[in-house]
Amino acid sequence: MEHRFSGRSLLYRFGRTPLDGINLIAVRPRVRIRTWLTAHYDSKGQRLSMASRLLAAGLVTLGALELAGVALRGLLGMLNLGPADALLGLAGLVGAALL
Repeated sequence: MEHRFSGRSLLYRFGRTPLDGINLIAVRPRVRIRTWLTAHYDSKGQRLSMASRLLAAGLVTLGALELAGVALRGLLGMLNLGPADALLGLAGLVGAALL
């Protein structure tokens, strides 16, 4: 059996086409099955794609590294915050908000 569905990309405002997907649903036959190949059912129905999640995780990592760098510079007495620090911190916050 299969379950067809359509969705909308987060970038639909930029003229992206609607998303179409198919989930295959296994039905057990009368003979004994040795191996089932399965996947997470709602993987296609989630609003945030895997690429977006990886990007968000990268932004969080970048923000965490920036926070560690600011803490280290503060401990060494060389704390001088600039616009780059604010930008990297903001990137980390955006990534955390997306996750």
